[in-house]
Amino acid sequence: MQTLQTQTGEEKLWIRLDEKSQNSFSVLEKLKIKTTLGEIELKELVDYNLIDKELSINRKNGKNIITVDGELASKDSNISEILAIVNSDIIPYIESNYPVTVELAGSSDEGTKTLESMRMIGPVFTIFILCIVLITFRSFLQTFTVFVLIPFTFIGVVTGHLIHGIPISVLSGFGVVALLGVLVNDGLVFISSFNINIKEGNSFFVALEKTAISRFRPIILTTMTTVFGLLPLIFETSMQAQFLIPMAISLSYGIIIATLLTLVLLPALIVGISNFRIILHAYSKIIFPKYEPSAFTKTIAFFPSVLLIPIFLITTILAYFVKKLSLFNWIMKDIDMEKREYFEPRIREKNRLKEMV
Repeated sequence: MQTLQTQTGEEKLWIRLDEKSQNSFSVLEKLKIKTTLGEIELKELVDYNLIDKELSINRKNGKNIITVDGELASKDSNISEILAIVNSDIIPYIESNYPVTVELAGSSDEGTKTLESMRMIGPVFTIFILCIVLITFRSFLQTFTVFVLIPFTFIGVVTGHLIHGIPISVLSGFGVVALLGVLVNDGLVFISSFNINIKEGNSFFVALEKTAISRFRPIILTTMTTVFGLLPLIFETSMQAQFLIPMAISLSYGIIIATLLTLVLLPALIVGISNFRIILHAYSKIIFPKYEPSAFTKTIAFFPSVLLIPIFLITTILAYFVKKLSLFNWIMKDIDMEKREYFEPRIREKNRLKEMV
């Protein structure tokens, strides 16, 4: 380009190659340049390199940013290990040698945001579920029994991830949320059926046996259909399925443990709750021999007895040798353990209504 003076002013003169030559680097290299020594090709006069030019300047919070993208090389890559190396080695090295600040974004950043959101919303929905179960059972102890089972389901979740060699991630948490719903539903159905059997006049252990037999097939079938339905997804090898596999593993292995908990541990906990009610009733008879206190008064009065647990354990061990030393037998001396169903809230409510009529 050159500026020429004319009668009307200045004119810019552009000299360009034709369109065909503009797209060829070889033509540019062989371009003749006139010098005092004669015509010399451009490649003899200058050195040049081909570089990528920034088409746009991106900013975040008023600061220039450069985005570096990356993808997993294969489905066997462990994203948790990669992020650990990036955070411990790569980012500190870059920030210590260059005047820049490095931030992780993309799926890692989204996973962190999702985890923080679950931490905020999770307790709210847990309380909501707790209220629903409490309204259904009308018993704090039975509601507590269902929620006691929840921590044990993580045994299945962790075991499943160890078997398949997949790290626990945010997606695994989504499977845990679905798992908790299945566990609470199984416990809800089991205890509701038990309460109905008790209300129909069955003895405690007969009602528990009928409940276990009647709920066995539905619970087992629910578990089998869920697990077999998730198996194709768990063993899928495509890259698209890798994001859903942790969720499927959490749900399938967790529901197996949840089934065992519902059919084995839950009945044992129901018996333990019954024992607690009987001991609480017997203890309150000793403290309040002349009248029947309220459930709240019984509970408050029972708390000091917790301090007697070491003595209770010692006397229980000694009772194997000398029966007179059994503190448990002394507390339960006036209680008929064969009629433990009378201490269930449904029966006590039924008897209270009869007395009112």
